[in-house]
Amino acid sequence: MKNFMKSATAFVLMLGAAAMLFTACEKKGGDNGNGDVDKTKLEALIIECDALLDGATTDEYPEANIEAFSNAVKDAKAIRDNLNATQSQVDLMANNLELAKNTFVGSRYESIPDSNIIAFFDFETINDNTIASTGTKPVVGVLQAGPAEIFGTDTGLPTLVDGVGEGNAVYFSKGNYLAVEDYNPADFLMNNMSWSVWVKVDDASRANNYIVSLNYWNNWKLNVENNGKPFFTVKTTTSTVDMDNEAVGSVKDGEWVHLAVTMDLNQHIVVFYVNGIATKTWDATSKENLTGSIATAYTSPLERQLPLLIGAATVYDEAATWTWDSWKTPDGWDSLRGAVDNLGIYNTTLTAGQVARLYQMQKPR
Repeated sequence: MKNFMKSATAFVLMLGAAAMLFTACEKKGGDNGNGDVDKTKLEALIIECDALLDGATTDEYPEANIEAFSNAVKDAKAIRDNLNATQSQVDLMANNLELAKNTFVGSRYESIPDSNIIAFFDFETINDNTIASTGTKPVVGVLQAGPAEIFGTDTGLPTLVDGVGEGNAVYFSKGNYLAVEDYNPADFLMNNMSWSVWVKVDDASRANNYIVSLNYWNNWKLNVENNGKPFFTVKTTTSTVDMDNEAVGSVKDGEWVHLAVTMDLNQHIVVFYVNGIATKTWDATSKENLTGSIATAYTSPLERQLPLLIGAATVYDEAATWTWDSWKTPDGWDSLRGAVDNLGIYNTTLTAGQVARLYQMQKPR
């Protein structure tokens, strides 16, 4: 999987090597400059590259690659405008510019086909205490208050607040959450999946800021662990696997951050991203129990399908069947204190370029 920070660096180094090669050839001399030098190919390439640069934005390309490509075009123009340039110099520059153009085009962030979006919540509106998603398997979440058994009457429904961009986000506190009751578990249990979300937590030191979960650790969940580390759990046919990005302070109090997790259980790889950049990769070597395929849907002692939850890990009547008690306080209850925006669940292992594009397209302006 490509890391776009690395590819941007490689792109810059490639152009630097090309410039050194050109300089070496120039020092060796070659054809004498005269009016018979054919610059037609170079001129056509420059026109094509100028058009590419005119339409290039940091929403679509790494900023370093735009700058490097722009410098390559400037170098080409210098040769085009040099009346003493030899044919070999012009031809070499045309070849280098063609290579720079192809490399630049190849560095474009990748879009995500609509067919890969299982469910996407933009949290723009609440209708009759529900928030609907889009996607190939659209679902509807119902706003729920925190459990009175834990929080008493001092709770309410989630609310809309200012989002990461110009729109809205949903804010959770005091145990409230969004519950998706009507869904097909098979739609959310695959070997290749990804999760992308913007989150702003009130207290990143808490270990139980749950963002989204399907049957908590009995299928999969994404939360912010203590010390502000993204944390992901998946249940496979082999084991329950806990992973984090091992970067303290990735999530800070009161600041929007983009988190993504991509999973390929066929290859036994899970990758964490923070603000569009890969921060940690786990595989079966570094995480020995990261084996097997996705587990089937959890069977609850309640003998019913539990909801897919946003902002929490479980519902009270399910937790009441547990034999341990640490969850029985407001501080111990597994729920988010903070805001969530642009939550996407995907039926594929997103590439680094696709994650980078999500971040670039959704980040605050």
